Amino acid sequence: MNDENYRLEKLNFVSNLNGTTIDRILNILTLVPLVYFFSILIKIQFILVIYSWKKTLKIGFWFSFLSDFCFNLAPLVFLCTIFEKWSEYSIYALIFLSFVIYLPALKYQNAIKSNTKLSDEIIANILKLSIGSFRVMLYVFTAISILAVDFNVFPRYLAKTEKYGISIMDLGVGMYIAVHSMKIIRNDKLDLSNSLVSRLLNEFKSSSIIMLIGCLRLFSIKSTNYVEHVSEYGVHWNFLFTIVVVKILACFLEPITKNSSLRTALLSAFISFYYQYFLTKKNFSQYLLTETRDFNNLVDMNKEGIFSCIGYLGIYLAFRALCLRLNKIITKNNQSKPFDKALKCVFNLIVFDIMFWILLQYSSSNFQAVSRRLCNLSFILFTLFSGTFMLTLFFIIVLFVAKFWQRVNEQNLKLLILETFSFAKIVDSKFVGLMVFLISNLMTGIVNLNVKTIYVSDINALIILLIYIFLTFISET
Repeated sequence: MNDENYRLEKLNFVSNLNGTTIDRILNILTLVPLVYFFSILIKIQFILVIYSWKKTLKIGFWFSFLSDFCFNLAPLVFLCTIFEKWSEYSIYALIFLSFVIYLPALKYQNAIKSNTKLSDEIIANILKLSIGSFRVMLYVFTAISILAVDFNVFPRYLAKTEKYGISIMDLGVGMYIAVHSMKIIRNDKLDLSNSLVSRLLNEFKSSSIIMLIGCLRLFSIKSTNYVEHVSEYGVHWNFLFTIVVVKILACFLEPITKNSSLRTALLSAFISFYYQYFLTKKNFSQYLLTETRDFNNLVDMNKEGIFSCIGYLGIYLAFRALCLRLNKIITKNNQSKPFDKALKCVFNLIVFDIMFWILLQYSSSNFQAVSRRLCNLSFILFTLFSGTFMLTLFFIIVLFVAKFWQRVNEQNLKLLILETFSFAKIVDSKFVGLMVFLISNLMTGIVNLNVKTIYVSDINALIILLIYIFLTFISET
């Protein structure tokens, strides 16, 4: 088979896909935090055993990374490929194994005695680590999916949909926008004292590397005749350009939102509903979904990528509003106990998740089905529901671990929490997420240029994926 025939076959391999059911998506959304929790429990066991032997709370870089790879990264490779069809049973198995792993840890709990309570500072760190864990596991799953989708071992119903439908890769796109809005948690607060021009210049500066990588990606794809699905973002557009545009638009809107969760949420709702109005009432959906385009018009050539930025802006602002709300609960000076603040955060997340679920059902039934390509209201709500669902689970996981270490004195408590979540702390640091995205795309390109991936056996595909994910994250830690 010549290269052109293989290129067409590869294009058909990733085209005309309709996604899967919400039940299957929920299974995967549950599996990702469960795998993470299981790997954390393993690491807790290592810390306790090493402490009982050497009286040190540090387990070392290589020991820590290999633990994360064997019990977190590698299991996810299997769970989103050959074991995905048994995702429901995998959930039960992980819950049982986590319980079995946790039981022996209880006997070590009195090895280091203290009655220290969780302070406001610790609760604030718990929120940051929850966000960090959410971001890191999104990076991991995105990195796996970027290459895995090119092999037959990756289920087709998890790949990006053509027009309408839900899939885990579609969801990953929306969530990648969401994590960029979470800097309010990582940086404590946004500085609005500077002028709008100054903030815009800073945003342009911080986004310049993303734009540069986007341009390099465009040049490499066009120069190598790499297989691409034009209807995804357009002829020249790619997702990195979307990230830059959304961040700059959000910066323009900061004088309106003013770090207010209510203002930000209302603005997000206004943008999302008004965009949906144009899609349905003004028949804008037909224009975006039609395959014909004017190749003399730059906007028309990239219509999917350009106009979907409006929907992604709605996602960005909605998650910023959520983070502002959580940050306000944590940092508010009142008589509430720190642990009560943490429980209030969990309660708020659950309430928001239920609200997003109800709105998603209404939008899908009365407006439009979920469409990543349009980034319509249903897709926005689908992303919000899924993201809030996962963030709730990660917050509970980090809170559980903090409570487990509660017997340790305050200094050791901080150290133990950071040691336990060392992988999240490292990979979530500035620019590392972007580098993971860059390296995974670069390695995916190298593999696809040298291997006819759709003909690779499942065993060989898994070996390639394990080596690829190991190299991707060892380079960042």
